[in-house]
Amino acid sequence: MNTLIEKVKMWSNERGLNNGNSDKQLLKINEELGETVQAYLKGHQDDMKLELGDVLVTLIIFAQQQDIDLNDCLELAYNKISNRKGELVNGTYIKQDDLVGKVKLWITKISVIKR
Repeated sequence: MNTLIEKVKMWSNERGLNNGNSDKQLLKINEELGETVQAYLKGHQDDMKLELGDVLVTLIIFAQQQDIDLNDCLELAYNKISNRKGELVNGTYIKQDDLVGKVKLWITKISVIKR
């Protein structure tokens, strides 16, 4: 994956996107994520793979614009979740800290309403 990240960065550099507007790049990330959601909801697996790839490309470029290493981001996020405790409630993982009666009750009610 690191080789592909470098290829995306080179592609970005060649087009000047590395110095582009980060506000607009964030909007592009959101746009690509929306397209991923659409593909998922339609059950289009191949389109979903392509759109997830587009999300990654836009994230790589945004990180490049901010001089942030995505490997560092992933390591920080993994370290944050690696020892996290919680439980699956109606298909949603809830952190231990958030497992209070109200949250469980709220999720249970939502599940009942959806049925």
